[in-house]
This record gives sequence, structure tokens and C-alpha cells, in this order.
Amino acid sequence: MEMTQKEAQKFMDEVEALAEQMTEGATARTLKMTPAKLNRKMLEACRMLKKFPPTFSSKRKPRVSKRGHYDQIRTSGRGGASKRVPIPSYVFDSLGWDAGDRVKIYKSGKSKIVIEKL
Repeated sequence: MEMTQKEAQKFMDEVEALAEQMTEGATARTLKMTPAKLNRKMLEACRMLKKFPPTFSSKRKPRVSKRGHYDQIRTSGRGGASKRVPIPSYVFDSLGWDAGDRVKIYKSGKSKIVIEKL
């Protein structure tokens, strides 16, 4: 199933326009074909037109837990009585805090823990 020069150019123009905004898989879904078929067709068109294949966007949306973060309190030392709880990084990202910032953590009441940036 050979492509003509015009068909190859039209296909590559369409793929290049989509590649700026989408990943390879999303581009294949938009063109209603499998990623393998997109690759074969794209490489055939590139060989015919003597062009390089386009660079696809690699943007991914960050995943944020919708239900909250649940974990157990664990001891942090071998013989110590100190406790630790992992705090998800998106909590600090949403507050605009960076690594290396100094924080103060203290307990308020029975079940509240307060984290303040110094």
C-alpha cells in the first residue's frame, strides 16, 4: 500500500500540527489508528519526503489524589520513640514551598497537626 507524494505531504502536515500539542499516543487516537500503524505510516512518509519525523510533546498532567492521602504513623528510629508520617509533595507544591525551606511542626489539640513555614 504505497502512498503518493501528495498523500505523504498531507499526512505529515497533519501529524506535525498535532505533534506540537499532543503525545504520540494521543495523536494516533485523534487520527483513529494504532500507535504502531501511525509509526509505520509516518516513517514511510518521512522516507518518501526525505524528512525527519516530528518530535511529539511529552506533557503529562500531574496526578493528584482525589480522596486524600491515607497512611500509617510509623516509628522513624530503631530505639527511638519519634514518629513519622509521609506528607505528599503536592501539598508543599500547592503552598509554594521549596526544598530547604525551614518549617515548624507541632500538635494542636487531639488530632490536628500544624505545619508553619519559618
